[in-house]
Order: sequence, then C-alpha cells, then structure tokens
Amino acid sequence: MQTKPLTSIVGRSLMMIKATFMKNIYLTLPVFLFLGLGLLLTSCASNPQQVKTKHAIRVPQRPDVPLVMNEQVEKWISYFQGPGRAAFERYLSRSGRYIPMMKEILRENGLPEDLVYLALIESGYNPRAYSRARATGAWQFIHRTGSRYGLTVNDWIDERRDPEKSTVAAAKYLIDLYERFDDWYLATASYNAGEGKIDRAIQRYKTEDFWELAQRRYLRAETKNYVPKLIAATLIAKEPKKYGFHDIQYEDPISYEKVTLEGPLDLRIAAQCAEIDYEEMEAFNPELLHGVTPPHESDYQLRVPSGRVDQFQKKYASLSASERLNGFSFESVKKGKRDRGLYRAKKGDTIGKISHRTGVSVKVLRQYNPRVRWGRLKTGTELRLYVLASPVRSKKNRHRILAENNTATPRKLRHGKTIRIPKAVSKEVRPASIQPEDLKNEPSPAEPNTLDASSWVPSM
Repeated sequence: MQTKPLTSIVGRSLMMIKATFMKNIYLTLPVFLFLGLGLLLTSCASNPQQVKTKHAIRVPQRPDVPLVMNEQVEKWISYFQGPGRAAFERYLSRSGRYIPMMKEILRENGLPEDLVYLALIESGYNPRAYSRARATGAWQFIHRTGSRYGLTVNDWIDERRDPEKSTVAAAKYLIDLYERFDDWYLATASYNAGEGKIDRAIQRYKTEDFWELAQRRYLRAETKNYVPKLIAATLIAKEPKKYGFHDIQYEDPISYEKVTLEGPLDLRIAAQCAEIDYEEMEAFNPELLHGVTPPHESDYQLRVPSGRVDQFQKKYASLSASERLNGFSFESVKKGKRDRGLYRAKKGDTIGKISHRTGVSVKVLRQYNPRVRWGRLKTGTELRLYVLASPVRSKKNRHRILAENNTATPRKLRHGKTIRIPKAVSKEVRPASIQPEDLKNEPSPAEPNTLDASSWVPSM
C-alpha cells in the first residue's frame, strides 16, 4: 500500500480550514473580535496600573518609617503622657486642620504618611512657630534650606509659613535625604542636624546605625533625642486612646480656594469681602508678613475659605485701588518696620500694658495708630503693631538679646568660668515673628530640649 507524504496531508488540511473560514467569515469574525476584547479586559483587570489617566504619574513608593519600641522611645512616651501632655493635646487638636492636606502631598511624592508627624515635633503644626535658630513654619525651614527647595522669602512674604508650599518643600527635602542615607532614622536625624553632621558622624564611627551613633558623643543631645521623639509622637498620634489621650477635639481640615488679585490688598478688606473675621483670613494666608499682599505682584493668589469665592469677587470688584489698601502705608515697611498684625484691646488695657505684652514700644504704638484715643481705649479696638525688622545689637537691646539666648539648652561650664547675667530680664520677651494671637504663654514645641529640668527630661 502506498502512503501519502505528511506534507501533502498538512497542506490539504490548511486549504480546507481556509475555505471554511472564507465561506463563514461573517460568522467567525465577530467571535474572534469578542474573544480578543475579553482577553484585553482580563489583562487590564489583573494589572490596574496599566490603565492610567493622562495626568497620572508613577511615583516610586519608599518604605515606611520603622516604629521600634526601646528605652529611649518609652521615655518620650512617658514625657508626652506626663509633663508634656497639655502641649501634646494641643498639637493633636491642631493636627486635624493640616494632616489631611499634608498626607496627600506626601503620598503624591511617594513618601510614607507617618512622616507627617515630623511637623508635630518640629512646630506642633503651628505655621508661625519660630525657633532661636531662625527657622519658621510648620516644617521649621531655615532661610537657606527653604530657598534651596523653592520657598520665597522677601520683605512681603515668607513661604516657609505656608502649610501647603512648605510641605511640598519638605517632601522634596526628605526625598533627597532618604536617597542620600537609604535609612529613615539617619534621614530624619539629618533633617534636624544637617546632612554634613550625620555624614561626619558615620565616617568618624564607621557605622550607619543611628542607635549606635546616638551612644557616641559627637551628635548633640537634641539630635540623639530627635528620632525616638518622632517615633513616640507617631505612635501616640496614630492611636491616641491607647496611650491615654481621650476626647481630643480635632480641628476641621483646612479647605480653601485661590483667587487671583489685580493688585495689593489689605487683609482686613479681604476679610470684609469674604465676610469672615480678620484672624480667620490671616490664618488662611500665614505667609503674608504685613497683613497685605505684595505690592509688586499683580497676579497674587489669595486663599479664601471654600464657598466664599463668589461673594468675595463681587465685593472686591466694586472697590477702587485705594479702598483695597485701606490706607496701608508701604513706606513703613521700606524703613525697616515689620507688621505683626492686629491686636484687639481687652478690658482694662492701657498703652503701657499693651506695649509690655506685645513688645512694641509706646512711641511706635502711638506713631502707627494716630486715630486711637489712648485715654479712653475701648474694648475691641484694633491696633496695628510694628516692630523692627531685625534686632539692633546695642546696649539698650542687650538685655532682650540675652533673654532670647537664655532659652537655649543649659551647658556645662568649665571650673572657674564666669558669666554675666542681666539684672532684669522681661518674661514677656518673644521672637519678632510671633503674632499677637500667639502671646498666650503657649509652650514651645521644643520643650523637651529647652526646659531646664534635666531630672525628668528624657535623655539618651
């Protein structure tokens, strides 16, 4: 029997399939299209990252901050539960206003959300917090670092005090620190001490273990305490009830819209246009140093509470350029004066008491509030406060400068070394950037490092 070659059998089979397909093309083609679409949808469902909008950006996610529990962390937890409890409760309450916005920015930059609590130990989420190192804002940027990460500081605005802009800058800074050290403990420690300090510590002791570096003498006590303090604050803030913090009244999350202005605008007039209190408008725009938008910016974006843009724009459009300034004088700023905002007179206030409480001299109060009848000062009268742009290091100012330096961490003195102490130091001294609403004896967020109570302040 003669067998047929295999190639001929395969060829005839392909020809039959082709003829059948061409004959029933209108029936088979929809089937193949349906099967292909099903495979595509299945593939996209199994890998949702492939379905992205044109605005979606793939950001590398960095690991979470390790939350270890050790002796140093336990000491800080005890501190926040004890001597620092009142301040910590205040910071937790204030955190509700800023944390949602800050977490969103951290997520967009691929950073762990727990880094939001770094602002808690830096400033207690106070945009106007000011340190003796001249750092300011919720994230406590010094001028040089803030400028490096895009924050503008000039005679009119200080974007380090803007919660949104400073959080963006802090995210960029933290990304650079993590890429440099590849360790969150070292990165956050360098946020406090500086990158160079941590680099030199690593080179000196030949280790990249923060806890081992903290046992050595090279780092300052503030930096050694920084990481355990951050961990302790994070643990409590994430589970406050677990650590005994009950009934915390969290502030509502900040919500605003931006309005582009045609020229400079006094915040008091802005508050009237939005039908809110001056203090509330000022809280939405903490970067403004003088209670007025910059005169050289014709497209400045003012923050207005959500839902009040329409009424703001209607009233704003009806005002002339002079009405928008409300008599504000730019000459006072050019001559080296800084506006500290408004002060509302209280019952029993006199010009002397107000001068003592705010640190503004009687002469300056009279000069910049000429219409006020000081002999019959009514409760609720609004007073504009100005202070010198920078302290003058003269003999008259010596006691005030010494008082500011007196808040530093106590240091050991060599045997036989003497120091001069001023005869009288005012307890009402405050840094020049503190606003009137901050003059309520609120403890500094850095209490554990500044209070002279070494018997109970945690130490490494």
